[in-house]
Amino acid sequence: MIKLKKSEKNIEQKRVINETIKPRKPESISEQISLVNNDIKKIISVAGLVTGDNIKGTETPIEYTLHQNYPNPFNPITKISFSLPKDIKVTLVIYDILGREILKLVNNELKPAGSHTFDFNATKIASGIYFYSFITDEFKQTKLMVLIK
Repeated sequence: MIKLKKSEKNIEQKRVINETIKPRKPESISEQISLVNNDIKKIISVAGLVTGDNIKGTETPIEYTLHQNYPNPFNPITKISFSLPKDIKVTLVIYDILGREILKLVNNELKPAGSHTFDFNATKIASGIYFYSFITDEFKQTKLMVLIK
């Protein structure tokens, strides 16, 4: 990045802010979220809080990922994590070995791009094998977990 004098930096900051606050009419809520996220990145970048294309301390995943729960086997609490490359509605469901739904940790909620972790507390269910499914409009994956009491 080229070093700018203080007055040039102020002019650049004002230009970016003026460009950012122009009225726009997005066609969907996801487009609006994307526009706002990009605007925030632009403003933060001129303030010197970014490195490259990412805000310091954050990275957007490039693909959908459902991670193995941890710990596994568990008693009685485990963490279930997933990553999203974009803002999207998500469902996270726990099933027993017979395929019966036990609990919806996330029920068709809009989640922002990035990594998310949820705690599953199994104090009220029996020891055994369970499955958890991560579902979006574009991706679905199921993994196995074991509860030992």
